[in-house]
Amino acid sequence: DAPLKSSSGYYLDLGYDIGGMFNCNKLIPWLRVSNVSKNDDDKSKQTDYLRFGLTWWPINDVVFKTDLANVTLEDETTTEFNLGIGYKF
Repeated sequence: DAPLKSSSGYYLDLGYDIGGMFNCNKLIPWLRVSNVSKNDDDKSKQTDYLRFGLTWWPINDVVFKTDLANVTLEDETTTEFNLGIGYKF
């Protein structure tokens, strides 16, 4: 949106590998807190995210990931759920 003077954002990720406790290669529960502002002068363009999930590597080249998020835009919060599979080749 014109005139855009500035945009900003931040994120904080925390996670820890607990796979050794369950003898299952890498297993990482994690939390992400973030904010994205597409226009710092317009509150309707600012979004807050609170996302947590679990990432598991059964073998080093394959990963399964799930997460749940609360997304807040203008005092309205929605919930997102995601599943993913990745392969490194």
